[in-house]
Amino acid sequence: MINLADITGAGQVVQISFTQPVKWVRFTAIGSGTARVGAAGTVSSTVGEPLVASTGGVSLLFPVAIEPALRYQKTEFAAYVPAGCTLTVAAKEG
Repeated sequence: MINLADITGAGQVVQISFTQPVKWVRFTAIGSGTARVGAAGTVSSTVGEPLVASTGGVSLLFPVAIEPALRYQKTEFAAYVPAGCTLTVAAKEG
């Protein structure tokens, strides 16, 4: 399991990078605001899968398709993290 350092929201897009391809990725938003997650180079404050933060945390899981040989690449994801939101990222190494 890979756990990245928490990303504290600053109202900007951040690149999500792993040291190797991964089987799945889980994003959890804690606090307030709406984070956005998606493909690197396409995410903004209005584009990407919305993840509405809550005090208890809300998670979004990106599993890989059934094909076991498929993996997400090391720099495939990016996230917009608004002020007031903390994003945690976990993944399963491939």
